[in-house]
Amino acid sequence: MEKNILKKIMKDLFLIELIRKFLSIVLPNTGYFRLASLLVKLSKPVQFLFPSKIKDMMSLMPTSFPKKTIKQKEIYKVNGKKIFLELHF
Repeated sequence: MEKNILKKIMKDLFLIELIRKFLSIVLPNTGYFRLASLLVKLSKPVQFLFPSKIKDMMSLMPTSFPKKTIKQKEIYKVNGKKIFLELHF
């Protein structure tokens, strides 16, 4: 009895760690995040097959992103004398 409970707890902890690792890779990278959003969009019809935690995350995932407003970066030239700073440690 206790052995089965311990196995279930270890399995749950493994899944939680796996989800955390996945999110730590996907969230900082916009390309991966957009790919994950596309995969969520495609898997919405079969969402009922996933566990409740995954369903909740899928419902929070955006399906569309705002368009970029800046088309080209502006580069400003420096006028005047160049200043060099030397640091001695």
